Order: sequence, then C-alpha cells, then structure tokens
Amino acid sequence: SKVCRYLAAFPWELNAKLTGKGDGVGKTRGLRPGEDTDILRVLLPAEEVDFIGQARSRPLLLLGAMRRQLHAQLRVGTLHPMVYRKLEEDLKELDLVVGGCERVFSSPVPPTMSRHVIRCMLLWLLGLPAVLAGSMSPAHISLWVFLVSYIFVGIEEVGVQVEQPFEITPMTRLCNVIMLNLEEALAMPPPAEASEQGGGADE
Repeated sequence: SKVCRYLAAFPWELNAKLTGKGDGVGKTRGLRPGEDTDILRVLLPAEEVDFIGQARSRPLLLLGAMRRQLHAQLRVGTLHPMVYRKLEEDLKELDLVVGGCERVFSSPVPPTMSRHVIRCMLLWLLGLPAVLAGSMSPAHISLWVFLVSYIFVGIEEVGVQVEQPFEITPMTRLCNVIMLNLEEALAMPPPAEASEQGGGADE
C-alpha cells in the first residue's frame, strides 16, 4: 500500500520539479522546502510529508522510500526475490528518468549564445533588402523579406521553446494518465485471482 502511494506521488513531484514555480526568472525556479506539498498531504502521512517536503529532489526521495519498503517486504518473506529484483530494475529506470530530466531542466542554452544568434539574425534580415535591391521590384523585395523574416523568427522561437521542453509538454495530462493506469492496475485483480474469487462466491 505504501509503495503504491509513493508511486502515485512520484509523477506529480517530478512534474512540480520540472515545471518550476511562478516568481523566478522565466518561471522556472526550483521548489523551496515545504512548498507545494498538496499532493503529498493527500497520499502520505503528515510526518512523511514534512520530511519529503524539505528535500531538494523529492522524486529521488520517493524512490528511496519505495526501495526501503520493498526491501522490508523481502526480508519478512512477503516478496519473492525474483519479483524484488525486477522491481529494483524498474526503480533504477525511474532513477535514470529523473537524472535525464534534471539535466535537461538545469542545462539551458546560455543567454549570451541566444542573444548572439538573435543579433546575427537581425543584421542578416536588415541587410537582405539592400542585397536584393535592383534584382526585383520593391514590392517583391518587401514580400520576400517578410516571408524570410517570418520563417527565421519562427525557427528562433521554436529554438527558445526547445530549451525548456517541460513548459510546453502537457505534464499535468501525463500525470493524470499515470494515475489512471495505476488505478486500473491496482483495482482490477489478475485473471487467476479473479477466477478464484468467482469460484468461491459460487460455492
């Protein structure tokens, strides 16, 4: 039960870490200790909420809590070693996911590089009419300059968004899909168990 609660809280805490809060530069500062713990308070006891809420990386702390619960079940014999090994591999995969997302989130393109690209693009677009002068009519020059400017400015805007992909990714929708998948996986018993329950009811 505890592992399921930790697993349910994991995507929401990863979402909160990657999408940031609203009063930083670009609205992407990290969570402060004790901030935005509503999901944790719904799923976990108060003492665990206070402990996990103070962590810098809550997703990693949730993974550690899941590992402790699984290891405790392995020691008392309620979890088969092969199942434990498979679950541990899955937790390692989640560790890699957190690490990869944190690298993307904390490694944006330097502002100096972005400014330099914009200045070079502006100089090129401002010089384009002078280069085209004499080769076509002023109306055609204006049309082509407008089209080229639209294309290159659009490419620059796409590049800015790619620097922070979590701002345009539907993170909340993905979290809701994960919650629905968890509910379906945990609410519906396996076929063998369901048939046993049905046979017992018939008796």
